Amino acid sequence: NVLVAYMPWEGYNSEDAVLISERLVYGDIYTSFHIRKYEIQTHVTSYGPERITNEIPHLKAYLLRNLDKNGIVMLGSWVETGDILVGKLTPQVAKESSYTPEDRLLRAILGIQVSTSKETCLKLPIGGRGRVIDVRWVQKKGVSSYNPEKIHVYISQKREIKVGDKVAGRHGNKGIISKILPRQDMPYLQDGRSVDMVFNPLGVPSRMNVGQIFECSLGVAGDLLGRHYRIAPFDERYEQEASRKLV
Repeated sequence: NVLVAYMPWEGYNSEDAVLISERLVYGDIYTSFHIRKYEIQTHVTSYGPERITNEIPHLKAYLLRNLDKNGIVMLGSWVETGDILVGKLTPQVAKESSYTPEDRLLRAILGIQVSTSKETCLKLPIGGRGRVIDVRWVQKKGVSSYNPEKIHVYISQKREIKVGDKVAGRHGNKGIISKILPRQDMPYLQDGRSVDMVFNPLGVPSRMNVGQIFECSLGVAGDLLGRHYRIAPFDERYEQEASRKLV
């Protein structure tokens, strides 16, 4: 549970903004894990089929350190931004200026088109650091340009709460975190305890979701009495017009 306050605080919680304490970050109170899926597929181009491999030229070995012999990232690997998840080469025709003398001779005498490969690997985007928890290689019979192979890579990412995140309660109340303050800069109670969240008090009557006030009041009572409460969803089954009597 967190200690919340309904009060204005130097304009940081105007409108739907929410002010939080750094304790929620350091204590991992709202830290969550997200599973992101990254996928890549291979096609048969006019110059030949694309290949999944770990031999990617012109790339640093550090970026390829997590690939297995098939060119796919290994399970349990810790990956950072820019790391290669799946190594892939796409064939293409080289430019005339890049031909070697031997290639030019073959093209002039035998009419052979010189083919090179372009690196089209699956890379981890910015901000996508995490651990690989699953890899799935979907192969189908009769692979063609209309029926490609697909590789799915699942990465578990740890996300700490930060400015710009959205928080929501059980009563339709929601807001955006505008600032994270140190504990000593947060408003505090008479006993010296600093609050963890500061909500805008004007957001309650305008949206008529007073249930959050009752929830906070029950939480304060439970904290003082040392008890835990579990409340069933409230509706009209208790008595007719029961919800209107609370307003």
